Amino acid sequence: MIDSLSNRDRIQAGISSILLVIFLITASTCGWLGWQAEIRQQNKWHEANRLTYLALETKFLAADFNGWQTAYAFDVARGISNATDDESFSRRHFLESAQSFSQELHLIQDHLQTDSEYERWEKAYAHYKNFMDVDQEVIDAYRDGDQQRIQHANELVLGREIDHFSHIIQSTEELIVIILNLSNQTLLEARQESDLAHILMLVCGACILVLINFFVSRANRYIKHQFKLLRRVDRIARTDGLTGIANRRVWDESLAKFMEQSTLQTNPLTVVILDLDHFKKFNDSRGHQAGDRLLRESAQAWNKQLREGDLLARYGGEEFGLLLPKCEPENAYAIVQRLRQSVPEQQTFSAGIALWDGQEEASSFVARADAALYRAKAKGRNRSEIAELFVNESSANELSTSEASTSEPDGSPDQRPTDPVDAAQQTCPEHQCLETV
Repeated sequence: MIDSLSNRDRIQAGISSILLVIFLITASTCGWLGWQAEIRQQNKWHEANRLTYLALETKFLAADFNGWQTAYAFDVARGISNATDDESFSRRHFLESAQSFSQELHLIQDHLQTDSEYERWEKAYAHYKNFMDVDQEVIDAYRDGDQQRIQHANELVLGREIDHFSHIIQSTEELIVIILNLSNQTLLEARQESDLAHILMLVCGACILVLINFFVSRANRYIKHQFKLLRRVDRIARTDGLTGIANRRVWDESLAKFMEQSTLQTNPLTVVILDLDHFKKFNDSRGHQAGDRLLRESAQAWNKQLREGDLLARYGGEEFGLLLPKCEPENAYAIVQRLRQSVPEQQTFSAGIALWDGQEEASSFVARADAALYRAKAKGRNRSEIAELFVNESSANELSTSEASTSEPDGSPDQRPTDPVDAAQQTCPEHQCLETV
């Protein structure tokens, strides 16, 4: 049975270790993947913001390019001197806006993904190049000064340049729509990465909670096991190994506690020392196992007949101590007489009874009960004696006479009193326990 339980425990420990490793790996993996998904999600958000900014900037540069082209064209058409000079105010801003617009188109090219998007970009850039070629042709005509060429240049400004620029604006709008769609797609991917990161983090958190619960439960089991061991050790330390009742250590602790309670509550406290008669002779003739059985069965039988709050302890060898709170010695005598009926193997015992005076030390208190026990032994055994300090001489003589009438004076094997409870009641009718015996 022990081996099967041990194997089962080992199997459970192995399974727990495997599950622990699985949860640790799962938690670590989900945590790392969730962290990577969170990084990707942040990158997607930044990319979407950049695309949105690129679309807005492209639209602004296209409008700026258009505005400076219009201003520059009016200056040329009105015949403003040096209007065709690259350093003139409108011409210089026109060239700067054209260069910025060209750079923005190349930035858009870096974000395109499909062939159709590249075709639209190439179309927009072709319109831009055609416009700039026409513009250069116009500038060359005005700089040449030939009136026929200037007349042709004016027609180009009012015709082809306007057509090319309208195509530029239209193509740019298409590119802006493409960039905004890319931005929206990137935002959608960012949300997906965010959802994935949340799911992975939830799984990681769940695994961590399982691990925490596992360690907490194991810790609780360990603590409970330790407390159980401590209680067992304490029970072993406070229990006599042979008889199963309280040992001498518990007796000493309880005696001090009962004496303190007796002082506080002003209730009587009686001590009884019991000793099995002729135990050595029984042990030698019947064997040590029979002697041990006699001690054990006697203690268990006596313990069942005591009141709640009474204490029976093994005092040493074949001696037992009995603490009876809230009980006068005469009623303690009646209790002892009742216990005589429970001794197995037709064996007898002698008892010494003492009432605490409320002031003496515990050692003196027990010593008086022990002295009373020796008097009972000296008077023939199988009897009880009350310590003389707490019973008058006539009562003591009556008790001794009552006991002697039930014992054989010639040292023959001890016999039980015929009716010890009645004898105790007749001897001490005026004393009663404060609780029902």
